[in-house]
Amino acid sequence: MGNGRSRKRPRPDGRRQPVQERLQPDADRAPGDVRSGSLAAFIGAHQGLSADVPAGDRQPVATGAGVELRLDRLAAAIGCRVEPGAGELRIAAITFDSRQAVPGSLFVAIAGTRVDGHDYIRQAVAAGAVAVVAQRPSACPPGVVGLVVKDSRAALAQLARCFHRRPDTQLGLIGVTGTDGKTSTCSLLAHLLTNAGADCGLVTTAQLGVGGVLSPRSEHETTPSALRVNELLAEMVAAGDRWAVIEATSHALDQKRVDGLAFDLAVYTRITHEHLEYHRTIDAYVAAKGRLAQLVDAAAEADDPGTLVLNAADPHTPTITAGRRCRRISYGQGVGDVQSRRERSGVRGLEFEVVTPWGRGKVQTPLRGRFNIENVLAAIAAGGAVGFDLEALIDGCRSFGGVAGRMQYVDRGQDFVVVVDYAHTPASLGAVLSELRKQTDGRLIAVFGSAGERDIEKRSLMGRVAAELADFAVITDEDPRGESRDRIASQIVFGLRQKDPTASFVVIHDRPQAVRYALSQARPGDVVALLGKGHEKSIIGPDGEVAYDEVEVAREALAGLA
Repeated sequence: MGNGRSRKRPRPDGRRQPVQERLQPDADRAPGDVRSGSLAAFIGAHQGLSADVPAGDRQPVATGAGVELRLDRLAAAIGCRVEPGAGELRIAAITFDSRQAVPGSLFVAIAGTRVDGHDYIRQAVAAGAVAVVAQRPSACPPGVVGLVVKDSRAALAQLARCFHRRPDTQLGLIGVTGTDGKTSTCSLLAHLLTNAGADCGLVTTAQLGVGGVLSPRSEHETTPSALRVNELLAEMVAAGDRWAVIEATSHALDQKRVDGLAFDLAVYTRITHEHLEYHRTIDAYVAAKGRLAQLVDAAAEADDPGTLVLNAADPHTPTITAGRRCRRISYGQGVGDVQSRRERSGVRGLEFEVVTPWGRGKVQTPLRGRFNIENVLAAIAAGGAVGFDLEALIDGCRSFGGVAGRMQYVDRGQDFVVVVDYAHTPASLGAVLSELRKQTDGRLIAVFGSAGERDIEKRSLMGRVAAELADFAVITDEDPRGESRDRIASQIVFGLRQKDPTASFVVIHDRPQAVRYALSQARPGDVVALLGKGHEKSIIGPDGEVAYDEVEVAREALAGLA
């Protein structure tokens, strides 16, 4: 055992090209055919927009830090060809947002769920784009090089990877997906690898880590665009990182934001009910999660098929692993290849014995909540699977400081407990409230809501969980967006009353007011759980984002009670 190994084997050019699925052009046009002609009649005044720009992704353009790349090289990355002469065009940037197009850029038109980027090609060209990637031949204007592909999202991922010189091939790459526990698992795993002697970059909901420098994220998005992901990986390589851990959401996997990346290993936390407003069915949701296992499989080498780290108690595991060649390592509480025994959970954190294929040891971590045991096991299993010393991994658990907004205690000297957590699904709400239920000598007060324009089915389920585990519920805004706040709250209340017709609750839409009210109602020995916002720094309403920090609001409210 040592300080970790990636299965990547460099070629003479220093890069390893993983196996990839080929992009297929439209049936009505020869692969990679180029459109050209007069430009003058095409360009007109038109307001530019982007298609499905990831919320909070402030860099929908790849600039390559001043580095340019020939168009023919980029075209080859997506299985297209260009006419002689056109291939020598120097591409200075790639963007999928017409508002971000610059002279010498390549614009990728994406047909989104709300906005179709094909409608804004003219704006991109007017701003200086010299080439366009599109799914419809007719969308490519005269006088600009047009590359037609079947799937613009998949093409964007390959273009971004090529533009940044395939940074994933110069890093050990680990992806983490699932429903709950992804951010904590990612952050802990990156800490464990760095503690074991291999600097590790990080991309999660809460933080970005490059070259040992962690920076908080306030965006309401987990996995950035393919452009930003590859840019971050390139920054990690330049900063000397040897590994990278990426939190991969179902949206990101379905929208191909991490396509083409050569993942060495995938970690799966438990998969539960979430995001059905997007995926529609649980089967489609699980299939999207399964895409990460496909990417590990696709990057396989003859001497190393890659590894899947799987939750032993997750019933969806057989679906995820079906047809995959990857090695499999399971983890769980009292079950699996990597398992915990003799567990203890308290206000100072967790203690348990870990039994692994590489030995056993005693784990101590400041992380609170018995549900975090699975996250620790997943991180240890991943680190062990890629060759890190078990002792070093266990040692790293002791020094891990946790993640902002995850079981974060807010203490201003009050005689009751206040906890901020990101729990926003029925499963995570239940896990957090169950843990806090054991810690309270008084009442358990839960402040929570549910996001607007998102999974509707989970709202009543969350109400049922609160009715079962909390003594008093304050139902409030999470991120209502453009949806009726009353409608969201009523669906939560429906589940709450369905579970317990006598359940005690109040609806206060304004979240700061809801927090202040809940804290004002607390008595000595009570626990107040502020759930759903965690690390986020804003609330999204019908008019956009409004600055909001749950921890700071709680601190100010507690100061006012003193």
